[in-house]
Amino acid sequence: MTRMNGALNKGPVEVVSCKSRKGHPRSSNGHAGGATISERVGAAIRQARLQRRLTLAEVASAARISVPMLSRFETGRSAVGLEVLERICAAFGVELPSLLSDSSGSRFDAQIVNVTDGLNSNKFGDRSGYSCRLLVPCEEPPKGFTPFLVDIGRPCRSYPNRRHGNLEFIYMLKGRMEYRVGDRTFNLKPGDAFTFSGDLLHGPERLIADHVQFLAIVMHTN
Repeated sequence: MTRMNGALNKGPVEVVSCKSRKGHPRSSNGHAGGATISERVGAAIRQARLQRRLTLAEVASAARISVPMLSRFETGRSAVGLEVLERICAAFGVELPSLLSDSSGSRFDAQIVNVTDGLNSNKFGDRSGYSCRLLVPCEEPPKGFTPFLVDIGRPCRSYPNRRHGNLEFIYMLKGRMEYRVGDRTFNLKPGDAFTFSGDLLHGPERLIADHVQFLAIVMHTN
């Protein structure tokens, strides 16, 4: 096993076709007719792991989750949150859109994510009141950017801070908040457009309204 750019890799391996739990034929890219979002994301994770000749234990350790939990993600029995999915992508050395698009094996033309659809992480850890919804189709995400709709309510006592190697754009929709980037704090209100480097640790610092909603777009420049 080798590591490339922090990712686990054992070299290429052919992924053979298999069958889903209900007996429906499943192609080598892991997609079955009528598959749920959880099943499609799980199939993408499994395919990426097998392509790198990695075991469940190796990926679970790198992503800081248990082996049974990773197994449930791969089979679609449990929905994976965005925070955990980012750690799994880091273990593979890929960005989230790349992981999902590589599994689809098709070209992105045009798709809609309905209001009831989308990969949704209702909590980051135990931070109730914080939700983050992926706004691109999981089966065929466009490459180059990843958009999220973020909602924060007063019950949220602490906010996730993150760092990545790309540009990030925020457009405020509702409420007001203080947003920290590095050692600077910015007061954001509805209509404000904010662009910054994701290399710096960033995240909401303080809510000035009971409810804050904003669009966050990570632009994959690397």
